[in-house]
Amino acid sequence: MSMLSVKLKAPGPSAKVVLTGSEEALGWWNPASAPELLWTGKDWVTAAPIDLEVPKSERLEFKFVQLDSSGALHWEEGKFRTLDLEDYGDVDILISGNFDGPVSGRPLTSGEEAASSAGEATDLRTVIARKEEELAELERRSAQQLQQFQQEEQKALAAIHSLEIELAKAKGALSHAEVPK
Repeated sequence: MSMLSVKLKAPGPSAKVVLTGSEEALGWWNPASAPELLWTGKDWVTAAPIDLEVPKSERLEFKFVQLDSSGALHWEEGKFRTLDLEDYGDVDILISGNFDGPVSGRPLTSGEEAASSAGEATDLRTVIARKEEELAELERRSAQQLQQFQQEEQKALAAIHSLEIELAKAKGALSHAEVPK
């Protein structure tokens, strides 16, 4: 088994980026099940190495996917990216590059592993701050939608009341009208 880390250049932090692909740990091509990358302020990175449970002899296929704040998906252009795991033996792998641009894989050095661990606390603070901002925005939109709903509800109730008055007047007029014999 290999451990996979990612360092990706892509717009941030307004979008969420995931790594999906042909392996359970990558969500089986389902972005909703794929590991989310963290925005560091400069790059999108894995929070922790992804444990790939595929034989070293296999080829891993993958793509990066951006999700905007509305949930719309933007898949990378072109064919699936591939990584021949047998080329790496028993070392951890770093995928680095650009969204919709060149990406390469290479063995992850022990120094990079330590730097990744040291940066993890900063990454988590960034993720927490981003999630707090997303939550505040969702709460703001929810309050706006509730206010709009309440205004529409008041308009509907006023229209119902007006129709009930008109119906009562029409019924009264009808009961006083002479009915031809």
